[in-house]
Amino acid sequence: MAIPLSRGNPDTNQLWVSVYSQKLESDALSRSDAGYYYSCGSLNELREIFDGLIRRQVRISRLLFDTHGKPGQVDFGNQGLAVCNINGWLESRNYEKVFNANARIMCNGCNVGEGASGSAFLARMGQLLLGSGGIIKGWTSVGFASLTDGHVMHLWGDVKTITINRSGQVVSETLS
Repeated sequence: MAIPLSRGNPDTNQLWVSVYSQKLESDALSRSDAGYYYSCGSLNELREIFDGLIRRQVRISRLLFDTHGKPGQVDFGNQGLAVCNINGWLESRNYEKVFNANARIMCNGCNVGEGASGSAFLARMGQLLLGSGGIIKGWTSVGFASLTDGHVMHLWGDVKTITINRSGQVVSETLS
């Protein structure tokens, strides 16, 4: 079961999903810049989080996946969300209703945005979740967990950014 660790500031309309539950819990209690904090260890739990947000009619503007990853994949526990299975987990579930127009998603796991598989994954996730348009980003480098707060940090590499329009089409891809 996905664990709602705390309820931060509801006015910020942010969602923070992490596999680092202990660090997340201690940090979440001291932060006020995110509205919802969840520890998530599986794809079923990710689905529970989104289903719960839909039931409560929550709308968010920013989502941070603070997880493990690899090129074209975000990992939750021992399960990966990738191009090969993303439709089965996210398609036709109305998750785009959770996101405000021009929302932003950041995949903070290692190498999620790397190469063609990274581009394909970010584009498809953006198309499935950003129905009102927005931006999805993923790192192209290896990161490490910060000793101070447990978040994934990247000291080198680029961030791949994919912009999705309101029709669900990719309109740009950049590295920065």
